[in-house]
Amino acid sequence: MSYIETVTSNLKAEMARGSISQAEMAKVLGITPVSMGARMRMKPELRISELEKAADYLGLDVLVLFQKQEVKKK
Repeated sequence: MSYIETVTSNLKAEMARGSISQAEMAKVLGITPVSMGARMRMKPELRISELEKAADYLGLDVLVLFQKQEVKKK
């Protein structure tokens, strides 16, 4: 998994944990909901400034979004 896939996946997971919609996060980032949807599909990739805003809104250190998550085996 590439770093941008990791970051996007982590952001999606954190948004889900916080019950934050893409539309809400788009407002936080100062972009349109359509642009937010595109960023969630990695077209284009999220900007560092956007990741910082998102992490701040979620109450996280931005580095958390860059950490690869362990896959738990059954």
